[in-house]
Amino acid sequence: MVLMSEKRIARSLHRMAFEILEYAGDHDVMLIGINVRGYAVANLLNEFLMKVHPGKTKLIQMDAEEQVSRDQQVTVCEPGTVLVFVDDVIFSGLTLHRAMLRFPNLEDAQNILVAALIDRGHRRLPIRADITGMHVPTKFDEHIRLRLQNHKPYEVELLPWPTNM
Repeated sequence: MVLMSEKRIARSLHRMAFEILEYAGDHDVMLIGINVRGYAVANLLNEFLMKVHPGKTKLIQMDAEEQVSRDQQVTVCEPGTVLVFVDDVIFSGLTLHRAMLRFPNLEDAQNILVAALIDRGHRRLPIRADITGMHVPTKFDEHIRLRLQNHKPYEVELLPWPTNM
């Protein structure tokens, strides 16, 4: 079942970009796109932000699944920057937690936000999405997938679990 069309995704991300600006004020913004689909969402958010907040945003991609030790933390936050961890779907919070562990100096950030196109609930960790496109409470035997076309968000689907992704 299709939850969001390409047009609905764009409309939601446009609104989410303005929410990010409300939090950021005049501060620089670093968008951290988590894994492939989170980066695709962050990239579109960045396009919207650059139109109204030019030169104040930075976009990076992070592979949260890659195993790293504490001494391999590589991403550094500039003091006073608003960090926005962006994912396509937030579920248990484990992926976001792994991404946050990659920053050795989170305390230097002006603010730390989590943005997710879809929030499906069922957290295992006390992590919440500050900015969401849609809240979709799901059953544990369901899966939500963001489909990409030419590396851009195209469609959000609700699927039975397991699926061939």
